[in-house]
Amino acid sequence: MDLFLSARIVPISAVIDLRAASAALQQNDVVLGPAEDGGYVLIGFSMKHRQRYQAVFAGVDWSTDKVLVQTRQRLAQQQLRWVELPVLSDIDRPEDLRLLQRHFPDGY
Repeated sequence: MDLFLSARIVPISAVIDLRAASAALQQNDVVLGPAEDGGYVLIGFSMKHRQRYQAVFAGVDWSTDKVLVQTRQRLAQQQLRWVELPVLSDIDRPEDLRLLQRHFPDGY
């Protein structure tokens, strides 16, 4: 079993493929789902490395465009192997609501 964390809303038309993420963890320690805004929509840790998430998350400037870069740096510092899924849009700020309007023009 693998551990996935996701704290962002992703439009339904851009659903994260959790099977692909899980499969990626068979060959890697971590899987990242990058977001267009410099963060990520998903991070998954293999069970072998699940307790190392605290070291990866420590000191990250959350809610900035530096999140993904800083996470990559911490993964490298922890000598973890990672793979990245395709970049997606996420909705984590009021101005991102336009994405929902684009994906659900008749409302949601």
